[in-house]
Amino acid sequence: MKLQILLICAALLVLAVAESSASEREYIQNLEGMESQRSCSKWIGDKCVQTEDCCRGLCRCIDQNCVCAN
Repeated sequence: MKLQILLICAALLVLAVAESSASEREYIQNLEGMESQRSCSKWIGDKCVQTEDCCRGLCRCIDQNCVCAN
């Protein structure tokens, strides 16, 4: 009985660590995506324009920020 409880606890711990790692990875990817959007487009006058090829020419304004539209 004690062995079963120990195995269940170990399995739950492994699942918790795996979920934490996945969430952290997703958060980092989101930050990297936001950073690439900022560096690919900017305001020139009153227009949101591409500054590098990573936007593929498609930029837009979202909440007063100039970002890639893709």
